[in-house]
Amino acid sequence: MFAYCLRRILILIPTLFIIIALSFLLIYSAPGGPFDAEAALDPQIIENLRQTYNLDKPLHQQFGLYLGRLMQGDLGPSMIYRDFTVNELLGASLPISINLGLKSLLLAILLGCSIGIAAALKRNSKLDYGLMFVSMSGIAVPSFVVAPLLTLFFGIYLKEIPGVGSYLGLPVAGWGGLRNQILPIIALALPQIAIIARLTRASMIEVLSSNYVRAARMRGLPERNVILNHALPAALLPIISYLGPALAGVITGSVIIEQIFDLPGVGRYFVQGAMNRDYTLVLGIILVFSTTVLLLNLIVDILYGYLDPRVRVDE
Repeated sequence: MFAYCLRRILILIPTLFIIIALSFLLIYSAPGGPFDAEAALDPQIIENLRQTYNLDKPLHQQFGLYLGRLMQGDLGPSMIYRDFTVNELLGASLPISINLGLKSLLLAILLGCSIGIAAALKRNSKLDYGLMFVSMSGIAVPSFVVAPLLTLFFGIYLKEIPGVGSYLGLPVAGWGGLRNQILPIIALALPQIAIIARLTRASMIEVLSSNYVRAARMRGLPERNVILNHALPAALLPIISYLGPALAGVITGSVIIEQIFDLPGVGRYFVQGAMNRDYTLVLGIILVFSTTVLLLNLIVDILYGYLDPRVRVDE
C-alpha cells in the first residue's frame, strides 16, 4: 500500500505540470491583455507596466519565470488588484469557498444517503418513484436556475408575509451569520443530494440482494441490525469513492453561486480575473482547484482500498 501511495503522489507532479503548462499557454495566448482598459494612458506607462509583469518577454521566458516563483510558493502579483498578491487574495477568499463547499457536501451526504436508503428499502413503491423523480429533477435543474428561484421565494415572497416574514425570510447576499449561508448552501448542495441519493439507492439494492445479507436474515437477525451493520457499510463504498469528485465539484461549482449571492469567495475573483485578463490570478485559482481535485481523488482511492479488501493494493 505504501508503494501504491508513493506512485500516486509522484504522478501528481507531472500531472500538475501539464495542467499549469496548458493553462498558461491558453490564458496568455487569448486575445487582449490586462491593460487594455487603460488604453487612455500614455504608451510609455503601458510599456512600463508590461515590463513590470514580464509581459514584454517571449512566452517561454514568462513561463520559466512563473515556474521559478511557483517553486517558492509565490503565485505572483495580481495584475488587476495591484495592491495585493495572488497568495493574499486566495488566503482571504479560499476559506470562504471551502467553508461553503464542506457544509454543502455534509448536507448532501446526510440527505442524499437518507433518501437513497429509504428508496431502496421501499423499492418500486410510490415512495421510491417519488424520491427518484425529485432526484432526477435535482440533477436536471442547474444551480444557476435554482439559486435565483430560492432568492425570489425566501428573499422576497416570504419576507412579505405579515408576522412570519422576519422568521421565514432569509438574506440573499453577503457572508456573515448562519442565516446568510443557508440559501447558498442549499443551492450548492441540491445537485449533489440528487446524485448521492441515486448512487445510494442503486448500491443499497445491490447489497440487499447479496448472499451475506440473505445469510444474516436467515440467522434471524433483526432487520435493523441487518441494514445498519451488514448492508449499509458495503452500500456506502460507492459514495466514498464519489466524495473526492463531489467535494471538488462543490468547491469549484461555488463560482456561480458566489456570484449570485455576492459572496467574497474564490468564485468572484475567478470570474473577475477571467474578464479582466488577470493572468496570475486565474492561473493561481486553476492551480488551487486542480491540486484540490487530485489530492481528494488520491485520498479517496487510499480510503477505498482500506475499507474494501477486494480492491486493496498489496504492499
